[in-house]
Amino acid sequence: MRGPRFWPGLRLVGTALLGLAVGAAAGAVDTGPGEPALGDSVPVVAVAESASVGRGPSRAAEQAKRVAQAAQAELAQALSKQTAAWLAQGDADPQALEARLATWQPPGAAAAWTRATWRVRGLLAARTGRKDAWQQALAALAPAPAHTAGRPPAREALQDADVQLLQAQWEDHAGRVEAALSLALAADQSYQRHCEAVAVRVASWPCDPRLRLLALGLAAEAAQRLGRPAQALALWDQVLTQAGSLDDTAQEALAQASRAPLLQAQGESAGARQALLSAHRAARREGSALVRLQVRRLEAQSQALAGDQGAALQTLQEAVAEAGQQSLPRQQAALLVDLAGQLRRAGRTAHALEALELARPLLEREGDLRLLPRALHLTGLLHLQSGQVQQGRQSLEAALLHWERSGAQADMARALEEQSQLLARLGDLQGALQVYHREQALRAEMARLNRETLASQLRRRYAADEEQSGLALLAAEARLRDSRLDNQSTALRIAALAVVVLVLLLVVVVLLFLRARDTTRLLHRREARLRLQTERDALTGLSNRRHLQGLVQAEGREGFRGSLILLDLDHFKQVNDQWGHRAGDEVLVQMARRLAGSLRHGDVACRWGGEEFLVYSTVSSPEALAGLAHRVARALCDRPVRLSGGQELPVTVSLGWGCFPLPEHHLPVDWVRAVQLVDRALYAAKSMGRDRAVGLIALQATDDDALDALEREFEVARVDGRVRLDVWLRQAPPSAPPPSPAP
Repeated sequence: MRGPRFWPGLRLVGTALLGLAVGAAAGAVDTGPGEPALGDSVPVVAVAESASVGRGPSRAAEQAKRVAQAAQAELAQALSKQTAAWLAQGDADPQALEARLATWQPPGAAAAWTRATWRVRGLLAARTGRKDAWQQALAALAPAPAHTAGRPPAREALQDADVQLLQAQWEDHAGRVEAALSLALAADQSYQRHCEAVAVRVASWPCDPRLRLLALGLAAEAAQRLGRPAQALALWDQVLTQAGSLDDTAQEALAQASRAPLLQAQGESAGARQALLSAHRAARREGSALVRLQVRRLEAQSQALAGDQGAALQTLQEAVAEAGQQSLPRQQAALLVDLAGQLRRAGRTAHALEALELARPLLEREGDLRLLPRALHLTGLLHLQSGQVQQGRQSLEAALLHWERSGAQADMARALEEQSQLLARLGDLQGALQVYHREQALRAEMARLNRETLASQLRRRYAADEEQSGLALLAAEARLRDSRLDNQSTALRIAALAVVVLVLLLVVVVLLFLRARDTTRLLHRREARLRLQTERDALTGLSNRRHLQGLVQAEGREGFRGSLILLDLDHFKQVNDQWGHRAGDEVLVQMARRLAGSLRHGDVACRWGGEEFLVYSTVSSPEALAGLAHRVARALCDRPVRLSGGQELPVTVSLGWGCFPLPEHHLPVDWVRAVQLVDRALYAAKSMGRDRAVGLIALQATDDDALDALEREFEVARVDGRVRLDVWLRQAPPSAPPPSPAP
């Protein structure tokens, strides 16, 4: 049978497409002179002919797409490896690599390779402060103004991402940390959009997932310098996930080492030590002196936070010596500045000044603006210690002004703490007190931003959990509907047969009817059991969040009316860490039983999440609700929890409660706002020392705007009287300390 007349022409088109796809992969990783290339290109005509001869048009098109995707994946891998190699060489000797890239010729797929070289040149220019070179790279990567409209999605996303990444690197170098964080996160999103677009349709610029690593790493460092540990840890976790999937040991080592000071600052010493061990293992696998020095520097920071000043000093001294031997001036400058700070803490003023003198020419040559304020601050502190008060104050103010402009709040807070401590030792108590108040105001602002970040993360997590629960419930309902339809179909077939043999099979019809009735009852019981499972917490047997929200919404009122008690087990993480998660589950179960036994008839207790429980009551007066809260606290905490192994574990709780509408002005609030307000009361109980109940007695708010202001400034409002709280401290009965777990 002869094919259609246009078949030879279609074969030629398929051949040309395959040739372009395979030719795009004809690239090589530039590892240096004399090293082997990645591989030669596949003969285009032979591949195209083998894909098209003897096959129909659709099969030839599918084969062409597969070959193009394989070629694109090969090109992406080559670009990714070469970019990583260039950046590593640039960190060691940026001038030599810049000269090499300026004359380098791409081996194939010229557009993709040329873009990769400009990207690397722009990043290195930003890191070393060469503005003209950075602007030149930015102009090469940005789309021409006449070509911004109508760009393909993949190209648009990549161009936007590259520009945002270079801008983020420049802002980071210039010390504008807030702008660097925003641009780095935007670059990560743009790179993600580019990879998603490439996955749908083959593009000439392949997806390089390592670029997301660069953007996420920049964002994590910026969040860390801004004093937002929750956001920084979340970003470093994303870097770890990406680095693990790409087997990028350098980024894995840097991410693990960067997590250590954050964990240590939060009091998680075990987690910090484990992160450092993982970082050292990854650095050994990488075998790079630069990565090893970066890990050692972060290790010294973690050791200093842990109070091991001697170990931190030894680590920095060894790292400085190695940086000099390896000819890594940027790392040597950073390590010398850290070493000067450590020597100052040890009282070795002369040695600290000597370290700063060694670092000064390196900082001036490398143009690293991030280290400059730290060096200025250390110089000022050392001048004060030496009695040169005027020079010291000038250096200190210059450093603080630089940090204030850049938004590096974590660095500034740490510097203010060191300054206040030094002034106190020198006898300037008034100056020390002023600096201390300034530090506390800054740390309060950092804490507020960190709480907002944590709240945002929790909201996203709870939304995801609710979505998963809803999907599971929908699946269960679908299975129930299918089962009902099957039973109805069976009943119809039985009825049809019964009509034909009505007289002869009367007994059989009766039996089948009884069976159908039993089946229906069983289905109803199963449906009720499923509904109960979706409304109960599997561990504690209490109502879950979904059930309680359904009860509140079923009332259909415009504003929430009722009373809420939100309680949280104190130091529950320590129970899990010391006794294990099984013991933690036993504590939760026993607490739930005691809670249920202490409530009135009609009150509803639910497991709100983790170690948090929420009680919904119809109590209408604050006095009655306070009594209920006190009774709950005593019922939960007056007796220790006996574990299955026989150990007795004392457990305390913190409670926040409130009656709604809000007391005094009776401002109506919705259900979500009510939960937020008792959560603020719970937080106040935590901050006051735990093991107590804090209730909302009166709020000076007549409208929603005033209520929003009180929420934002809750602690301030509590002090100035706009918020009145009822604080009740449980008088714990005397008890022996808990025994240590068996080894």
